[in-house]
Amino acid sequence: MKNLLFLFFMLFSFAVNAQQTQTPVIWKFDVKKSSENTYTIYSTAIIEKGWHVFTTEPGGDGSLIPTAITIVENKNITISKPFSLEGKYITHDMEFVGKVNYVEGIGQFTITVISKTATALKGTLTYQCCNEKMCLPPTDVPFNVELK
Repeated sequence: MKNLLFLFFMLFSFAVNAQQTQTPVIWKFDVKKSSENTYTIYSTAIIEKGWHVFTTEPGGDGSLIPTAITIVENKNITISKPFSLEGKYITHDMEFVGKVNYVEGIGQFTITVISKTATALKGTLTYQCCNEKMCLPPTDVPFNVELK
């Protein structure tokens, strides 16, 4: 009976581990005031070794999910510089897909906004990450930063 109970718990623990969602990317959001009414929001991806995140323009055959940001409408906020990748990225020619653009390790994306009053900037960052064998489904990351 002890052996049967032990076997049950072992199989149960494997099933629980198999159902855990892979999260090879951690996102951090920060805001810096660059002038009186101008703020830059930094979205930094910390990517596990062996994985990559597509840029805002991933290239390829059109099937890749770009890293993008959606801002909740706020009448106090005007976008002055669109969401984009800061720094270098890798371009790789993938068989059957074409040339694709992605970042590995750490990738920093920014958007610059103007706000004449203190307010919250809320939104969702959408990205897709892949490794050499597979791509995970697109993931939405909600964020909320204070502009003050």
